[in-house]
Amino acid sequence: MKALIFNIQRFCIHDGPGIRTTIFFKGCNLNCWWCHNPESKKSKPELMFYPDKCILCLSCVKNCPESALTFAEREKKILYDKKKCRECFKCACVCPSEAIVKCGVYMELAEVYEKIIRDKDFYKSVGGVTASGGEPLLYSEFIRELFRKVKEEKIHTCIETAGCINWNSFENVIEFTDLFLYDFKSGDEKKLKEATGGDLNLILENLNNLKKSEKETIVRIPLVPDYNDNEEELEKIVDKLNSFKQLSIEFLKFNYLGKSKYKALGLPSPFKIFEDNILEEKVKFATNFLKNKGFKIIEGDKQNGET
Repeated sequence: MKALIFNIQRFCIHDGPGIRTTIFFKGCNLNCWWCHNPESKKSKPELMFYPDKCILCLSCVKNCPESALTFAEREKKILYDKKKCRECFKCACVCPSEAIVKCGVYMELAEVYEKIIRDKDFYKSVGGVTASGGEPLLYSEFIRELFRKVKEEKIHTCIETAGCINWNSFENVIEFTDLFLYDFKSGDEKKLKEATGGDLNLILENLNNLKKSEKETIVRIPLVPDYNDNEEELEKIVDKLNSFKQLSIEFLKFNYLGKSKYKALGLPSPFKIFEDNILEEKVKFATNFLKNKGFKIIEGDKQNGET
């Protein structure tokens, strides 16, 4: 059994409680314009080009069968023509500085398990493994078998999901999953559809099923500037989540980590730049707004035992 993985990140502290290994599955059934992992969207390997890492060895130019990579003599740099590229990844195989990389590798379940288990001593009683993405539940059968093995070692398991997927995918994994981190982006059905392609009714239906299952679930709301961070939009979120007040909610401050990734993929960056203090104030405002409506809010890094 194989899955397409684009990163395995060790010693994570923001993807569930304690110290964790996060497995990033490649492929997503949503298309959020603000996504900070744009390389996670396509369910196939992709080429990423980071010109700042290039040492001008010209190995990529010599090995590209489509002439998608050329050397500009005057500018002293490599030019990448994405339209000509057929993604054979021969250039990535010969690049010594990782200026060109293949994003996404098909990995056997045993390979992924070995990378998780090597850090078992660091997980202790609260840390563990998190399946993220992309949308990890597109790989629910793989995760089920992976988590089954992980639970034999008494390691905590967690899934980050946008929840916009058939309930059968949840049923595949729920037995071996300790915690769901459940994205909730908007309480406005039309706005959600336009910005992400998501189905709000399906997301709420799955969240309700998780509530009935009594499986630990934390609702995470990414605060996106000019999208869902004002009082009107927060009121819509309150309205849709009003029957889920027994669940904890965590607001995620908007970040720009994906900006360089868009460039590496040859895509325009969708981000406006906002001052960090403004983003912090937005989180404080949203936190107080929902607190005053009777919701339980996780603040700062309390999920990880910090204040």
